[in-house]
Amino acid sequence: MQRSDTIVDYIYEPIQSELARVEENLRRLANTSQVHLDEFLKHVLPSQGKLVRPAITVLTSRFHPNSGELPVIMATSVELLHIASLIHDDTVDNSALRRGLATVSSLWGRDVAVLLGDYIFATAAAWACDTDNMRVLRRFAETIK
Repeated sequence: MQRSDTIVDYIYEPIQSELARVEENLRRLANTSQVHLDEFLKHVLPSQGKLVRPAITVLTSRFHPNSGELPVIMATSVELLHIASLIHDDTVDNSALRRGLATVSSLWGRDVAVLLGDYIFATAAAWACDTDNMRVLRRFAETIK
């Protein structure tokens, strides 16, 4: 384990199935059948991202007994929260690029970027609600705050 990608592989290996389900959830979200919204979401939702936050969410869920589905739901919510915050940050910072790709605000304007970020924040909250866990919802709200 000398190379960092080997360590990453070691960490990600036991949660590959959960992360694949998170990625599938994100792919499904980008198919709303609303033409412009689909285009915006496909631009910002990761197709092969690192999913660091979902990985941490799933890994830490293993400290407590659970059904296995709730961590995937929350990991999806956490990734959406992160994406929404990046869209807003890029807009506030007037960033033209993020990781070599044009930002939402540089492609479609600040208004679209703010509304898309808000839409994704709301979607993240809806996913957090699907856990039916008041402690999770409180922590989610505190994170946003």
